[in-house]
Amino acid sequence: MFEDATRVPLIFAGPGILKNQPAVQDPVELVDLYPTIMDMVQMQTPQFVQGKSLAPYMKESIEPIRTSALTELQVHITDATAQGYSIKTKRYRLTKWQYKEDSFYELYDHKRDANELINLAGISKYKSLKDSLSLVLEKRVLAANIIPKDLGRQIEDAIPYFEPEKLLPKKK
Repeated sequence: MFEDATRVPLIFAGPGILKNQPAVQDPVELVDLYPTIMDMVQMQTPQFVQGKSLAPYMKESIEPIRTSALTELQVHITDATAQGYSIKTKRYRLTKWQYKEDSFYELYDHKRDANELINLAGISKYKSLKDSLSLVLEKRVLAANIIPKDLGRQIEDAIPYFEPEKLLPKKK
């Protein structure tokens, strides 16, 4: 759930994309790729898609499309599962770990601690920031777990895919 593990380089190039644009430092998510591609090929994105199109960035827009990017990770431990959620804003990363009945937090200030070595979550000076980001995190997690009502078969007469039966050689 650290920056080095969750950050993914994202580069767009091709016809219709302005060249020599400055790098965008706003948080985005991988779920934003689908609506971006749909926008670029001028196709309608289904309403149930949770991603947001990044196409405005390719047309010189400086308005942020997202204020945070959500990451989720489950770690299976012998006797239980640790569930982690994290949001990354332009400056901060807040991670919440749920293990058994306990919650643990990590808060990092990337402006002052790019390597995420100093956990600010327990420092009283950062309590209001942690509480504010916690609300954003909870809202993002709830939204991500909603199953869209229109989700289902999208292509008429589509045939479900089944793994083919494995044919093993007969013993001689």
